[in-house]
Amino acid sequence: MKLIKLIFVTSFLALSACSIEAGGKKIAEVGGGGDNKKTESYSYQYVENGCDTGKITAGSQQERCDKLRDDASNQYCARSMHFEAFKAECPGQKW
Repeated sequence: MKLIKLIFVTSFLALSACSIEAGGKKIAEVGGGGDNKKTESYSYQYVENGCDTGKITAGSQQERCDKLRDDASNQYCARSMHFEAFKAECPGQKW
């Protein structure tokens, strides 16, 4: 039983050290040795009435806002969903 707990805890710590994902934002450490750099990635996917935007990924919050605003990037799908996300996540910007 202790061995199972040890394996679980070790696996969890190893996976959580690689990346953290919350609310569509992912921060990953990239690099080797002492030269680790952090990169950010923002992603989302919306499906509304069977129409799927597909997975949309952006390298910054501003790029995410730009993609949320762009109907073509969203396959002309789920407009109300990416509009609501834009209003919530891109304050002060115009649709």
